[in-house]
Amino acid sequence: MTTPVLTSDHIFSDEEICHFLKQIEKDSIFTPECLVYYPYYFLEYEMKGKRWLGHVHKKIGCTIDSISGVGSLIDTSPELSEAELKTNKVLDIQIPLSKAKVYGERFIGRSISYKMKIFRMPGITLTKESLFYRPYWIVKGMKKKKCFHLIVDALTGEFHPVGYK
Repeated sequence: MTTPVLTSDHIFSDEEICHFLKQIEKDSIFTPECLVYYPYYFLEYEMKGKRWLGHVHKKIGCTIDSISGVGSLIDTSPELSEAELKTNKVLDIQIPLSKAKVYGERFIGRSISYKMKIFRMPGITLTKESLFYRPYWIVKGMKKKKCFHLIVDALTGEFHPVGYK
């Protein structure tokens, strides 16, 4: 069974990922296990307010992890297109959009107050919202008869160890 979702067009193939990892860790053997799609909400806000020397009128965006609720600022809107993905490759959403909007507004508010030198919080208005799925490779590694797993971002190649068996 498949489901239509928004995701990125370009992803690194399993061969490209394993070749990249092999260049970094020459003594290891890497085997791709599967490609999974992790759900995020993209929220873009328009910010209007006053600063010491003038007005502020900007757009600011964030992603909210739809499983943990953790926010992250982003520089540009993700380039997304619709794709049909196998349902078993798409991770389930744990946080509904209504709750993600609350998390996003709080996250943006904290980020603005921390990064900008302002007397009063500017007004923020939600202008865009979408659910999208980011692809990650689960890769098995073997070094000196020790097995380990990595989760590799299929868009950037960044990787992190995974602690499961």
